[in-house]
Amino acid sequence: YREMTPYRDWVIRAFNENMPFDNFIVDQMAGDLFEQPTVDQLIASGFHRLHLIIDRGTALPEESFMRNVVDRVSSVGTAFLGLTLECAVCHDHKYDPITQRDFYQFYAFFNNLDADPETGGRRGLDFQRGLQPPYLELPTSEQTVELTRLDKELSRIRAALEQLETGSSNEARDSNVDASPTPAATEQLETLKRELVQQEERRSDLIGRIPATLIMKERSEVRPTYIHVRGNYDQLGEQVE
Repeated sequence: YREMTPYRDWVIRAFNENMPFDNFIVDQMAGDLFEQPTVDQLIASGFHRLHLIIDRGTALPEESFMRNVVDRVSSVGTAFLGLTLECAVCHDHKYDPITQRDFYQFYAFFNNLDADPETGGRRGLDFQRGLQPPYLELPTSEQTVELTRLDKELSRIRAALEQLETGSSNEARDSNVDASPTPAATEQLETLKRELVQQEERRSDLIGRIPATLIMKERSEVRPTYIHVRGNYDQLGEQVE
């Protein structure tokens, strides 16, 4: 859970600074929805991302997405409403005041995460860092300067590679003969490719050391919500809001 360390630190800081309890709740429930959210408010919205992030081979993406929304609803109910809402995922209970319709109307509030199902593949920097978009990176000033320098160097190398490769292709086309690169051009090309690999590795290493934390982010177009028949992710019933 390294990706949630900033959230843990924010909770500890909130207690140490005696944050008013209403602010403590609001920042976690909807920190991302402020007109100009602070970094701390975005970090606090990570409360809703404290659920399973698993690979595609463990659960179907659609099922994983639905279960994580259910987890958000259940966590809010337990932590802040003093209610266990999970029973209503599947059906009504005769003497329970929370109906299945009520549950999915509540579910609609947490069903608008601007993200793909959280079942990422087992490769890439995000996987290595335990991250699934959306997330917030928190580099130090030194890391920001170094990242800018590396990006400029990578742009320079890629431009030089493109110029060299395009020049060779144009020369071959214009002369209509086999215009193989000269030994010097070949050596320059190989040198640039090695530099590109080295700089990309340095950048990946730096990114891997930059703290980051999962946050909430709303879709601009509201995702429709339906009652899930018997709580099944793939059996949609009546639409609710």
